[in-house]
Amino acid sequence: MKSPEDVAGCLESSLKSIEAVQTPSDLDRIKGEVLGKTSPLGILLRSLGTLGPEQKAVLGSAANQARGRLEEALAARRSA
Repeated sequence: MKSPEDVAGCLESSLKSIEAVQTPSDLDRIKGEVLGKTSPLGILLRSLGTLGPEQKAVLGSAANQARGRLEEALAARRSA
């Protein structure tokens, strides 16, 4: 992922995965897939240090917003 559009695409597919969850164990699995260290978003967040200041600011902001939306979606799904 090298652009905010890539982050948005990852967010949308992750939100669809969260919506499709049927069981609490699936929700735990999906949480790891969308927010874990080896998730696309996790990999992007860990790689921010290798980017230039402008790209780091743009991608960091987009990734943090995506992470927040995913955490909200997971919490809402868990309480549903």
